Amino acid sequence: MQTSPSFSFANISRGDPVASLARPCPSLQNELDRAGGRYVVVCFYLAADTPWAETALNGLGALSTRFGADHAVFQGVGVKPEGEMETRLRAAHPPMILIRDLERKAARVFGALPREAVDRRISTPARPSWLVIDPTQHVLATFPCTAEGGEVAEIGDLLAGLPPPERFSPIELPPPILILPNVFEPELCRTLIDTYERNGGQETGISVNAEVQIDHSRKRRRDCRIDDPALIEAAHRRLRSRIAPEIKRLFFMDVTRVDRNIVACYAAEDEAHFMMAHRDNNSPTTAYRRFAVSINLTDDFEGGSVRFPEYNQRDYKAPAGWAVVFPCAILHQVTKVTAGRRYVFLPFVFD
Repeated sequence: MQTSPSFSFANISRGDPVASLARPCPSLQNELDRAGGRYVVVCFYLAADTPWAETALNGLGALSTRFGADHAVFQGVGVKPEGEMETRLRAAHPPMILIRDLERKAARVFGALPREAVDRRISTPARPSWLVIDPTQHVLATFPCTAEGGEVAEIGDLLAGLPPPERFSPIELPPPILILPNVFEPELCRTLIDTYERNGGQETGISVNAEVQIDHSRKRRRDCRIDDPALIEAAHRRLRSRIAPEIKRLFFMDVTRVDRNIVACYAAEDEAHFMMAHRDNNSPTTAYRRFAVSINLTDDFEGGSVRFPEYNQRDYKAPAGWAVVFPCAILHQVTKVTAGRRYVFLPFVFD
């Protein structure tokens, strides 16, 4: 006699860290990262040909028109190629983001499909659901999808009662960063800037599916690689003596390697920025990175602050020669420079 297969589901509940859970699911993680610092509603409707899908997708569309993109972002996760209904809703509601989870990774991690649902040809039970995620990227609430769609009104009421994202926490949430004084002397700052001015900077883009793309809506910056061994050693000597001990004291890691020796320039005339919220170690080629180091070489500019939207909307602008050091896994962005030029030395360190 043939026995029925048994299935187990991941159980997601209030307080669970979404950024860590989504790591095996790059398509979902990238969209969640871009929404950092806002509320996010994710609907795991799974497939448009299911009894609950039309109700869920129409509900997602209705919610997307009710709340602005600066308050909440709306995403749907399907495990099949996009169908007619999804195409129609995407056109009707441009803010709606529909994510293809064809390998079912996100659906399994977040409990919408059982852990055993690895083969799309096998029919398995499903638990379609909604997640409401807070600005710190933790689960705020969960709702099951139903054919009747009563949960849509509940989600709308929940979002309507939430404070603006920047006031979500009753206390300020400080990011786990270090701000270290006088890492580079003025003379070294000047030498690095002169090297940039002498050699010029090249525009750099963002990595999308292992390809570098230029997208000025997300990032605009020019970088100059430092090749002079003596200048590299001068910078690294200060990293070893003035940054590595602090990382060891507070984060218990021995820095033994430095990656990337560049001076970047955010120029007001370019309207330079890196407003796309991102992490520095969320791809196979960058997973080794541990801490990002941002050493301002000038401070006579406006804008150009570092921001950590998972924690708060505060802008961090260090004086010339000072360093902002932060774990590469933290979501961060750089605001647009509106006057002057921000020159900055940007290595990564690891063990």
